[in-house]
Amino acid sequence: MDLGSILHTIFNFENYGELLALVQNSIWAGAVLGLLGGLIGTFVMKRDLAFAVHGISELSFAGASFALLIGADIIFGSLAGSVAAALLLGLMGVRARTRTRSLASSCRSG
Repeated sequence: MDLGSILHTIFNFENYGELLALVQNSIWAGAVLGLLGGLIGTFVMKRDLAFAVHGISELSFAGASFALLIGADIIFGSLAGSVAAALLLGLMGVRARTRTRSLASSCRSG
């Protein structure tokens, strides 16, 4: 293969009309995710849960990659990783919440 055929394969615009539906769906998905992210993000920041949200998303990818490794459904693995992370962070958060409140109240009073 020469450089010309490689560039023609990469920059092939003969089926350009088929991509318009993909672009339209991508714009709709971006708009919906932007609205939902803005609404949910305020609650995440209000409750100081940015670390928890980041941890859940990381373990979601870990669950998906583990499912791919064992040959299972990737979506099921992602959901399993997310639920496991949420449960673990929830269990840790129950104990840490009382310590954080007592620390915050002692800092405010002193």
